[in-house]
Amino acid sequence: MRPRLPVRPPKIPLFCSPFDRPTPRPLPLPSAEISRDAALASVSGLTEQMVDAVNAGTVEVFENQKRVEEQARELRRKGAKFAGVTSEWVRIVRGFDDDLREIGDFEGWIKRVELDLNNLTQAMKKVAEQGSGSPRERGAS
Repeated sequence: MRPRLPVRPPKIPLFCSPFDRPTPRPLPLPSAEISRDAALASVSGLTEQMVDAVNAGTVEVFENQKRVEEQARELRRKGAKFAGVTSEWVRIVRGFDDDLREIGDFEGWIKRVELDLNNLTQAMKKVAEQGSGSPRERGAS
């Protein structure tokens, strides 16, 4: 079969009425049907490709969303665990601080008791020194 040559449109003068123009010839029916079937097949193929592209993108988005949600759950779990560990550390440090304060209070109490005992010792020494004096000195006083 010989290839068809393109059909040139008829030459239309620049200044003419629409009624002077030749009417276009309709294409033969079998050729029009073939062209329509080819156009439908092309559009169908293009539509399928576009739907596949959109579906692939949608699947990727859903997979990404699933991964993000899983990571968010993992992060929440680790955050809760971290909060628990942190509160335990805070409790331990506060207990240690309270113990240190008690030790400081105990040291202060010991120092006060030691000072009181030193005062008592000094007073007892003075009383002992005064008591060991002669009886005349005691009576004269």
